[in-house]
Amino acid sequence: MESQFLVSVRLRREDVTSFGEYPFNLPAIQTLDALELHKSATFLVGENGSGKSTLLEGIAVAAGFNAEGGSSNFRFSTSQTHSGLHEYLRLSRGILKPRDGYFLRAESFYNVATEIDLRDSEPSFGPPISRSYGGSSLHTRSHGEAFMALFLHRFGGHGLYLLDEPEAALSAQRQLALLVRLHQLVSSGSQFVIATHSPILLSYPDALIYQCSERGIEAISYEETDAFTLTKRFLKPRCCVICSSNRVQNASLSQVILYARASPSTSTASKRQATSSRPRYSSAARRISAALRGVMYSPGVPCETRVRCLTSTKTVTIPSSAIRSISPPRTR
Repeated sequence: MESQFLVSVRLRREDVTSFGEYPFNLPAIQTLDALELHKSATFLVGENGSGKSTLLEGIAVAAGFNAEGGSSNFRFSTSQTHSGLHEYLRLSRGILKPRDGYFLRAESFYNVATEIDLRDSEPSFGPPISRSYGGSSLHTRSHGEAFMALFLHRFGGHGLYLLDEPEAALSAQRQLALLVRLHQLVSSGSQFVIATHSPILLSYPDALIYQCSERGIEAISYEETDAFTLTKRFLKPRCCVICSSNRVQNASLSQVILYARASPSTSTASKRQATSSRPRYSSAARRISAALRGVMYSPGVPCETRVRCLTSTKTVTIPSSAIRSISPPRTR
């Protein structure tokens, strides 16, 4: 506790006049009492609109940061859109004071970059602010490069860093780089509070994770987060329909293989198909292929069209009703 800058956050519930108005009507805020923060990293997760960014914004403003982001020295405003939650939060601080600090708000970082350029264009006895961000204007870099310049150059360690969806501009590889940088900064005495959807960032081991949901706000493990479970479910080999004879291929959702054989029929279309050297998709197979990962729906497409598959060829049987329940997309 002595080594952390923020120990806990408490909502002064006795001062809230109505829990039926924003932001107090958000379940995560409505049920908030005291939130213990980890000395290294605290993550806030939850679905869009769950209140995690609202809570982080309130903590940031209560800690003395500008609502649109930046260090505690920034006091610009392009629009007064932040809530008044900060007025009802009480921060419990540790003995130590941070030597550095920053509030990154992904959606308004462009405004921060503009403010830096504006200040650098004015006469000053000090060095340009952009020198702390790698030496050039953030507007001359890509979105992701500007974020990384902030993390690598501006964050100096022994600081309090509040980050709202820092993964927004970053590729998976850059998120891994941020994870390494996060550990470097924690090792140099820094503390983070991060709102994120990234399973990569959430994997940081020395951390607390709080989930904001309709049930309120509660501590959960990494493996219980939606970011982890949904990503794992998406990447895990799973069953996908591969043909009109009710067979299933053990393939990942993004690696579907489809062998479509027309089923016997006395229809005119089937008779025409019988005379063709290249059999066509049955209607069931077309419905399946269109429903799975973007295989183009087109009447009369010849069979044996394959989508790359790198998994095993084990097949099992499923009820035909499962096939008939898949409706074909509307054609133009």
